[in-house]
Amino acid sequence: PSVAIYPTDTSCTTPQPIAWAFLGLDASLTTLHVEPAYRGLGLAKSLSLKLFSEEMETYCQHNPVSTDHNSVQERYAHADVATDNKASQGVCESLGGKWHFQVFWIRVVLV
Repeated sequence: PSVAIYPTDTSCTTPQPIAWAFLGLDASLTTLHVEPAYRGLGLAKSLSLKLFSEEMETYCQHNPVSTDHNSVQERYAHADVATDNKASQGVCESLGGKWHFQVFWIRVVLV
């Protein structure tokens, strides 16, 4: 699933998005980008909320045995954020996210 925000200026025949986000195969927020001129306006948070609130059904498993239609289904969302990316960490925190663990990657070239 993905979402994008386009400018409202209709003079351009092929408008380019000013912000976009994608959920990965593991339901993580894998891509979140806002063009520099539009940062600080809450667009990243809006995109994330839209994805997490409307597109997470793709990843949720429903209990067919449950007949309680008023029960709240608990869902977890996650994002992979670089440790030096303070802006993205701020977006995650504004959504109620908490830092749970660090993952370190290493690339090994075998010759």
